[in-house]
Amino acid sequence: MSDPKDVGKTADKTPAAAAASALAKAASATQSDAAKAVEAPQELVIPAGSCKLEDFTNARHRAVAPRGARPEDLIGTAAWALCAKDFKDFDFVTVVPVDRTWLAEFVVREVGVGFADLQLMWSLKLPPRSPAGESRIPAGFQIRIANPGEEPGWRVIREKDGIQLNAGHYHARREDALRFLLDHASVRGPNTGPKYFAR
Repeated sequence: MSDPKDVGKTADKTPAAAAASALAKAASATQSDAAKAVEAPQELVIPAGSCKLEDFTNARHRAVAPRGARPEDLIGTAAWALCAKDFKDFDFVTVVPVDRTWLAEFVVREVGVGFADLQLMWSLKLPPRSPAGESRIPAGFQIRIANPGEEPGWRVIREKDGIQLNAGHYHARREDALRFLLDHASVRGPNTGPKYFAR
């Protein structure tokens, strides 16, 4: 005669019982997932006191790089070892090389004794510079040094007819000749008085 306990175990192992147990577990898992789905997500909140004026937390610096340096050469720590004492984390550094061929901005990621790790944020190539004062010369005029055999000094020439506007005036410096041109009636207009020279 079989033991009633053994009969119960055998009954539990029947295919119908196993299928029912699997369905019950699946239903329980589905209900659990549904409960998690309806839970409201937690909102991200910046703690009070975390927002401060940048002027009181970070600084902006200006640095001049050696001639021929590239922005990529300044990424990392080696180039900034002597400047590390002037930086704090997340300071900004604007860099221009001596030859003024590019402009770049870096952010200080980490700073310590004798090192500063800077990350390049952006860089911009700059066009070649015009000769000093060249861009200030009005169109249709030129300023040049006297040729051999001419009276010494800088000459102001009107290009359309080749007339020397500063004939009789000696300008030892190019800047003086430029001031003369900007003060000339043909440039400033008849209704504007002289700016540089009293007449």
